[in-house]
Amino acid sequence: MEQQTHAVTYVLLQGDAGGSRLDLSWAERRLPPAGGRPVKDWAEFGAWAFDRPADAAAAALMLREAGLRIGLHTAPTGCDPWVDLAHTAAIAALAEQGLVLLSAGAARALQQNMPTGMELHSLGRYRLQDLRTIEAVFQLVRRGEQPVRPPLPSLESVPNNLPVQVTSFVGRRHEIGELKRLLLEHRLVTVTGPGGSGKTRLALQAAAQMLASFPDGIFLADLSALADATLIPTVVAAALRLQTDQRRPTLESLVEGLAGKRVLLLLDNCEHLITGCARLASTLLLSSPQVVILATSREPLGIAGELPWGLPALSLPPRGELVGAERLPQYDAIRLFTERATVAANGFALTEQNGPALAALCRRLDGIPLAIELAAARTRVLSVQQIAERLHDRLNLLASNSRTTAARHQTLREAIDWSYDLLAEDERTLWRRLSVFAGGFSLEAAEVVCSGRGVETFAVLDLLSQLVEKSLVATEEQGGAKRFRLLETMRQYARERLLEAGEGAALQESHLGWVTSLSETARKGLWSADLSTWLDRLELEQDNLREALQHAEQEGKADQAVRICGALWRFWYLRGYMQEHQERIQRLAGLAYPPHARRDLGRLMDGLGVFVSEISGDLAEGQRAFTRSIDLFREIGDPPEQISPLMNLGVLLTRHERYEEAAAHLEEAVRISRQAEDPVLIGLTLGLLGAIYQFKGEKEAARRSFHEAVTTQQRTGDLGGLRTSYLYLGHVAVVDEDYPVALHFYETALALSRASGDRVYLGSVLNGCGEAAYHLGEHEKAREYLVESLRICERIGDFLFLIHSLEAIGWVNAAEGRPELALHLEGGAAALRRRYGITPTAGRRRRMEAGVRPAYRQLDVLTARRAAAVGEALSRPEMVALASAPPGSLAGAGEPAPPAELEPPHQPVGSQSGQSPLTMREKEVVRLLALGLTAREIGQQLHLSPRTVEKHEENVRNKLNLSNRAALVVWAVRMGLVQTGR
Repeated sequence: MEQQTHAVTYVLLQGDAGGSRLDLSWAERRLPPAGGRPVKDWAEFGAWAFDRPADAAAAALMLREAGLRIGLHTAPTGCDPWVDLAHTAAIAALAEQGLVLLSAGAARALQQNMPTGMELHSLGRYRLQDLRTIEAVFQLVRRGEQPVRPPLPSLESVPNNLPVQVTSFVGRRHEIGELKRLLLEHRLVTVTGPGGSGKTRLALQAAAQMLASFPDGIFLADLSALADATLIPTVVAAALRLQTDQRRPTLESLVEGLAGKRVLLLLDNCEHLITGCARLASTLLLSSPQVVILATSREPLGIAGELPWGLPALSLPPRGELVGAERLPQYDAIRLFTERATVAANGFALTEQNGPALAALCRRLDGIPLAIELAAARTRVLSVQQIAERLHDRLNLLASNSRTTAARHQTLREAIDWSYDLLAEDERTLWRRLSVFAGGFSLEAAEVVCSGRGVETFAVLDLLSQLVEKSLVATEEQGGAKRFRLLETMRQYARERLLEAGEGAALQESHLGWVTSLSETARKGLWSADLSTWLDRLELEQDNLREALQHAEQEGKADQAVRICGALWRFWYLRGYMQEHQERIQRLAGLAYPPHARRDLGRLMDGLGVFVSEISGDLAEGQRAFTRSIDLFREIGDPPEQISPLMNLGVLLTRHERYEEAAAHLEEAVRISRQAEDPVLIGLTLGLLGAIYQFKGEKEAARRSFHEAVTTQQRTGDLGGLRTSYLYLGHVAVVDEDYPVALHFYETALALSRASGDRVYLGSVLNGCGEAAYHLGEHEKAREYLVESLRICERIGDFLFLIHSLEAIGWVNAAEGRPELALHLEGGAAALRRRYGITPTAGRRRRMEAGVRPAYRQLDVLTARRAAAVGEALSRPEMVALASAPPGSLAGAGEPAPPAELEPPHQPVGSQSGQSPLTMREKEVVRLLALGLTAREIGQQLHLSPRTVEKHEENVRNKLNLSNRAALVVWAVRMGLVQTGR
């Protein structure tokens, strides 16, 4: 939600006071009148924003016909819309059905231009449901109508002891709505979660919004400081303001005082008195049928009638997605940090520069409110990036110097100490051992790694269940099975305890042994019909694999590192992790190993050959690695192990049109696969061999190979193998220029690729689909396929099909009349081909020339050269951005331009005249940016700071309405700021 640059009046609708979901259909049909615009992020409440208070008032009076509860609030310029909407909701919550209530700010704004026929009436001052604000409230009526008589139903009108809050409550709208719903359906709801997750604050906020449901009162009994469970009834009676008879048990007086009353009782911080709280709650449930109990605890009370409700973390930006600063505040964790940091460090603001670091910081803190608030307090002396860099020591970094905060919440360490101290000894032992896992683990893994030395294997299940109940281990269901994980903050704490107990080294060894065993089992699965299952299984264990490999290398256990890498390289290849592991594999391949490690080394060399040939396109190094792998397996007399490097060497040679050599290697691989009677390898090798026969012109041999390959793969249910066969059948159809058949095979392979979950083949299959669709004249479909291919290839580092997709998107643009853009992409792809040493095959070269021919026909020679030179100067990410942009989204990028010496003044987007709107300094910055200089290099030439250069670029893009640097470079060339040629 964007920051407001002018005063805005919000109109917010609520349903009945009981909390039922609001049906907005009637209101949506009537609005927006007179300039109102819906606020989508508050759709479950119904909210509209108006620039004119009078329009907001008119809309509110019209909408009250539906019997809605309506609140208005006018926010001053520059305020946070999220805060303003929450304030508006608190005003609406005071209303009865059919009333329109205004905050003091809305009343002042409306009085400055009161519409004819409307009146305002003061209803007095009220404490709002946010538990911190006292607000003057007004009622809006039509002239002559009688206003409601004060007081309104509010915190003052219902008995309660809810404490005043000194900080704002941020977000959690959906959680509050869910908790309120549960409290209307169940008599005991226990909010569970780890320390610092915000259980107490959420319970208070939800309770404050349920006044109408509990007319006899809402009362808080804070048990955090209580050590004696026998005093629980006394504390509760005092909270309820009940007179007790000293001559009989307090519990009896409590039951008698609650008889017939509709009360909501908050039992806060029950975990250290769990048995006593359970007894009290059970008694009240049985004896006081109108009493509802809302408990907060790190574990459930465990009694009949209880509904445990785990409090989720604050909402977070998704991993792997770059979210712009304007969208980040929609996530509660970001808003909480921003609001608290604004108080802690005057002048703190969320920007495009600190936004990515803040998103990463909040994710690493697992969305835990306490951790985020403590981190925000550090902005007094540290930037967001500096805080993130110090999270390796978060237990010491995240501390408060508040003199009023409860001791257990003054540091993260103290918050977790509170939970740790409540554990039994065997629970502590298992919990600290679980810290050896990274990312998550299964029950079976915990049993293997953490049992022994005082923890029996059969006991792990019960102990793990207890840790889950106590909110110290999180669970999630994936693939029909439960997985477990420690939040990273908890893991750091548990790891410290593990080292203190002297168990660190032993558990790391146990973990490494488990990963090694898993890897060797997985290797067989990766060459089976269950490929998809094993890809998914290993994806779940990615963090554990990385942890084990790092430990093995640090401890000099190269033999185990080689076993793991040799077993898993195919997983990393198919899932696009080659770049992450290439350097490690190259490093391990250069070490010396004893004779008994030849099999593991052979597998590693096979993976090395795939990685170097795929990432760098190095034929010589790839061929050396595959040959070394084959030789090692021949030395130990293991023919089946030779199949993979033989296949991979054949594929590499095929790419360089060395078909005779490739066929010889594939024929040997087929022969060995038949001897081994492995149907998966038989199908895979035959499919590859069929493609080579077709490229050689031996069509009948190709047909036989493909037929047997597909038949074998269908019989065994080998989806991965079928995918490969159909992909190569598509390639063969392209060579024959039979594009309808090619598209059929490619789209079949695409469906299989998506089903099997691989990423490397997905990029090449999508490229094939796109190119076939282009040749059939289906340009929109072609663009969709090619852009998806391009993005996948960029993410996983597949340079070959990234180049192919750039070229093919250029063909589409040429065919659609965007010659300059087509030649930008041709130039960029050509530069990448030179960089990687990739020469197109003869057939590919013919298709490339035919694809860009329409672009050259539309442009004169000089303009065409300039357009291609622009592409050559772009970085790879800029080329991807340029190619991925929707048609027409880049200013002037797709229209033919006259020669520079004859070109008329160009009117860029955002300019109202024929002249460039840029200053001389901005033009110079743009010129240097277009030449590929960095902000630092430009600053050195122009005697500016890099930050000033970045500010100039930002100003230019705003003036020209250009979304990225690639579009800016295109504009610079068209304006003649950059002189290019060949």
